[in-house]
Amino acid sequence: MENKVEQSQDKKPHRSDNTLDFLGYLKATQRMKYWQPVSNRIKVVKYVCLSDVSCDVDSVASTLALGYYRYRNKASIFDHYVPVLNMRRRDYDNKPELAYMLEKWNIYAQRHLLFRDDIRSANLIQCKFILVNHRESVFHRHVVEYFDYRPDRRDDLPLPEGYRRDLSLLPMRSCAGMITALYKRDSIECQVVYDLLRTALLVANVNFVKVPPQKLRDLRDLEMLHYLETCMLTKPMEMAERAQDYQKLIESMFDSKSLDVAKLLLRDFKVLRATDGDSTRRLVFTSFPMDITMLVTISRAKAAVHTFGKEQGADFVLLVGTTPGVAEDDTMAVGQLGLIDMDGLRDCTSSHLFNHMVINLNAIADPPLGLHPLTHIEFMHGSFFKLDKLNTSVQAMLRLVERIAYHWTLTCSCIDGEPSRTTCFKGY
Repeated sequence: MENKVEQSQDKKPHRSDNTLDFLGYLKATQRMKYWQPVSNRIKVVKYVCLSDVSCDVDSVASTLALGYYRYRNKASIFDHYVPVLNMRRRDYDNKPELAYMLEKWNIYAQRHLLFRDDIRSANLIQCKFILVNHRESVFHRHVVEYFDYRPDRRDDLPLPEGYRRDLSLLPMRSCAGMITALYKRDSIECQVVYDLLRTALLVANVNFVKVPPQKLRDLRDLEMLHYLETCMLTKPMEMAERAQDYQKLIESMFDSKSLDVAKLLLRDFKVLRATDGDSTRRLVFTSFPMDITMLVTISRAKAAVHTFGKEQGADFVLLVGTTPGVAEDDTMAVGQLGLIDMDGLRDCTSSHLFNHMVINLNAIADPPLGLHPLTHIEFMHGSFFKLDKLNTSVQAMLRLVERIAYHWTLTCSCIDGEPSRTTCFKGY
């Protein structure tokens, strides 16, 4: 009996008995690439924290942070939480802003990150999914929880019965704000995660410069930012110091000298949906630091846009060309827009949505975009415009386009082909 006790005391601790730091946790998740479901290990549950397909700064930082949060709070040693970036591994080089954010902390794609093509589809469907910064996925039948700061839409795919969504984390303007609230609530400390979430909060909120001063006090995202800065620096940053940090990040995000057109289109995009109740259309919003007038002169630009739209399953592609350093917040400002229908306005529904987008973009009054047609551009039968005032950020434009697309879902009153001086909805 004594020998058995001694043997148990000398037994090497299981790796699950030790709490890993953030980098150690990320390295450990690499085992998921080689994981194979075993029928007699029914207690083991794999939870995939899946980012949005755009893999923007907010989505990636939130996904990595949520995976580590769940790992630190797991109820059973049989629960395994792995963050997966919803992009192909080869596309990571198209995201210099991610490398800037992560390599600062010695986080590298090869050693620390998982991508959707790292894991066989047959193995993925054996997992449970936690969606981060979105709520629609090809794995929606396996979703058990999701984190999205945007309200539900009536045309969203139904999720399985019993899925979770923590509404106490809302309202927020970013997913990073929601995940920060989790860390704050449970007093989990991790300086690397704090910095990633802080970066995401700054980018998603454009450093809060667009928010009226009287509303800043009630903004929960800013409250979360102050919490992170207090944890990291003992007190919140001064606005001028924070602005310098933000500008440095933005400059790194828009360094596209080494990118070709295909990579340029992939580097920062969002997939939006619009429905009139009967039909649904996919609109892909993609921004890049180049005038559209220059883009269309590049060889293979048409083929690159066509391939990009096809890969994303787009009915429409909205090209958003940006100009550096002239927006009110000293970030990239939207300079030109181009709306392209990938199927040549194949039916009345597509034609109506196309006109709805153009009419409302021209008619928006708060803020006024001051669009002027670029009639000299003949590219894939699209409509192209330049902005009169270069003070609209990419994030502000994205929110406007989301609003216009969402309105078409409700009670769009646009008349095909009829110009209008007012939008179909009030406000911005």
